[in-house]
Amino acid sequence: MDNKSALKELVGYGGPDYWLYRGTNGYSMREGTITDEMIDAHLSGDTPLGMNIASTERKSRFLIFDIDDHDGKLDPAIVGSRSGAIAGALRAHKIPFFAVRSGGGRGVHLWVVFEREFSSDQIINSGKKVLETATTILQTVWPNEAFTVGTKGLFADNDTHQIEIFPKGQKDHYNVALPLSRKSRALRVDGVDENGFAHLVDGDELKIEFARQQKSGPKAKEASIDYDAAFDAFISRYDVETYDQWGAAALCLIAAFERKDGPRSDWARERWTAWSKTADAYKHGDEQKWFNTGTSQFSPITFWLYAKESGYTGGTPYNKTESRKLTALSFLDDVRLLRDDVGVGYAQIGDRNFMPIRSTAFKHHVTLGLFNDKGLTPDDTTLNSVVNYADALASQTDREAVWLRFAQAGASRYVFLADDLCQVVEIDAAGWRVVDDPPVVFRRGDCLPMPAPQKGELSEFCDFLNVGDDEIPFLLAWMVTAMYFPGQACPIALLDGPAGSGKSSALRTIIETIDPKVGAQAGEPKSEDDLFAAAYNAGTVSGDNFSSIAKISDPLCRLSTGGGIRKRKLYTDFESVSMSAKRPIIIAGIDPTFYAADLSERIVRIRLHRPDEYLNDMQFESMLKEKRARFTGALLDLVVLCINEADQIEYSGSRFATFCRVGEVIARHLGRPDGWFVERMAEKSAEEMADLEHSDSVFEFLTRQIASSGVGDRRWEANSKQLWESMQEQIEVGHLKVARDDVPRSPKGMGSRVERAIPMLKQHGVRVERGPRRTFIFEWDDTSQAAIDAVIEMASQKSAF
Repeated sequence: MDNKSALKELVGYGGPDYWLYRGTNGYSMREGTITDEMIDAHLSGDTPLGMNIASTERKSRFLIFDIDDHDGKLDPAIVGSRSGAIAGALRAHKIPFFAVRSGGGRGVHLWVVFEREFSSDQIINSGKKVLETATTILQTVWPNEAFTVGTKGLFADNDTHQIEIFPKGQKDHYNVALPLSRKSRALRVDGVDENGFAHLVDGDELKIEFARQQKSGPKAKEASIDYDAAFDAFISRYDVETYDQWGAAALCLIAAFERKDGPRSDWARERWTAWSKTADAYKHGDEQKWFNTGTSQFSPITFWLYAKESGYTGGTPYNKTESRKLTALSFLDDVRLLRDDVGVGYAQIGDRNFMPIRSTAFKHHVTLGLFNDKGLTPDDTTLNSVVNYADALASQTDREAVWLRFAQAGASRYVFLADDLCQVVEIDAAGWRVVDDPPVVFRRGDCLPMPAPQKGELSEFCDFLNVGDDEIPFLLAWMVTAMYFPGQACPIALLDGPAGSGKSSALRTIIETIDPKVGAQAGEPKSEDDLFAAAYNAGTVSGDNFSSIAKISDPLCRLSTGGGIRKRKLYTDFESVSMSAKRPIIIAGIDPTFYAADLSERIVRIRLHRPDEYLNDMQFESMLKEKRARFTGALLDLVVLCINEADQIEYSGSRFATFCRVGEVIARHLGRPDGWFVERMAEKSAEEMADLEHSDSVFEFLTRQIASSGVGDRRWEANSKQLWESMQEQIEVGHLKVARDDVPRSPKGMGSRVERAIPMLKQHGVRVERGPRRTFIFEWDDTSQAAIDAVIEMASQKSAF
């Protein structure tokens, strides 16, 4: 390489900007880059240049020892011996360098060019260790002499040898004179004497060789790296005729050499291209696919690990710490990573087993895998690095659906058994079966294992439950809709009945049949966060012995028909966890007076009766365990029936249209006439609304106001305060007898309760709008007046006391 080319290469490794030499005025800084013309002027001595050896990130690829007699007071032999000692130390450390006489002709500059950037502190520490070795060499001649780091070049003191090292600290710009201008000349090593001094003499051209960071000291050794031998061993594990293996080899090489070993990227591509051309299937231009292979999941060290597994015995470009960390990251090479529709990352561990990357289960898997496969016992830092890296890789993948227990793909449905084999049941128009390669992804969440379903009779399941003949179609419709219509709108099933009717046992049977899970019969959630956790981790939401759901009425509505839930991960951060999917909900035992109209519209009440005889707990557990695989099979037969027939039923009169179509199919299968399910569903909804009306004090007040208003145009307007004061007055004089704890305590509370009563008023033909100044405008006609009168009469007769 000629000197101009060497200087161009050298400048290319530096930072921005440069300096012009102005003689006695020193150097002046300029913005911009050094051009070919400027290098020519530098080499001729017309305009010497200084280059910036620091990048804008306060890093550098250079370590420069400035051994210069700025004052011209030293014997040149002293400069030569000191230069020789440092050059000898660099040789002892096997650190490549080049040497030049300084531009003034009185000193020597020793340049080390690293293969990649290091921080200024790292470079200075490396320089100090070289000076320690140089001191050892120097003391073979002058026992009391030592090298120290100075700030102004070579001092003329007799006791110390202060050497300037560049870079000097954490800065963005370091001006160092570019070699080969004025009296500067290239030097070369002409042997090393018995004391370790290197003899520097005039040379011809600069020769730039890269140095790698290594342990200092004359005893530090690194196993030689034979790249070609490593490639030969690595490539032996791949079949060039197999397209996937051919591409995988490219991805692994790109990860190893375009990220870590930039100067060897061309070498890696050329070796891979030559190997590609040995394939019988090779076509001209195939090698261009190297440039559009996409992102790689391989760790940079995977190439070296594969090479060693295939017989390579040489060194690697990594120190022990780097090697350990990258080996841990290479554990992810064979792990499929993905993210769900809200961005949560997952890892596939074995067949059909997917777990959140941020979960404890995944950390345990990584810990055991690194120990068993790589012989590493990872500390917390290494483990967190693997998890963070996996999550970052997963964030680059396309979003895809990750299901819980129930899934749908095209016309087929799937049920995850969550057993040790992660088996999945596929359901389609032809029947159901256990499959090995479903086109859907399941996560486990709180799901417990289900036994593989068996063929069973629906009558056996119905007889096991104490549910009346007219109620069982609604229970079956809810269970089948959970599987037939996963993640979509489904009414809230409310198991109701007198004490001793077995609501808890029925709930247990239902959940064990389609979605066994942790906490299946938990009590009522105390907050929206509790409900979020239950919905996020299971295919259904269930609970037993609820006394009130007033605080979570709105979230329950959103889970039933849409809207989802969102919450922050922690109170200290701004990230949120979202869940937009809907969930089938089933609850046993709740006071019907504690929910509002929106929730009432989403409830299907299933009434249970007292059984003729009771099973003790042991009998119940034994029978359920023995029968539930057949129960599940019978339910799956109903899903098959609905896949074939539900879409043929025309019905769209409800937000739960699919549930009604499924129920109609099941009702017909049980011998009910066409339309029976839809009509009975409408009756149930009306009953729910009536129960709610009779328990709502504000609704009762409003209906009585409307009935007694006597307004000619059937129109009445009032604000929240007026309504609240009127209701208080009627209670005091005894015209309105309601529970005091159900009466709003303020005009603001009255406004909210009126809003809640609007759907019930609408059912009876009363239209409510908001007027100016936040008033409520009530409008009705003669027909509505009659309906209101009927409501008041029914309310008066609802109790004998």
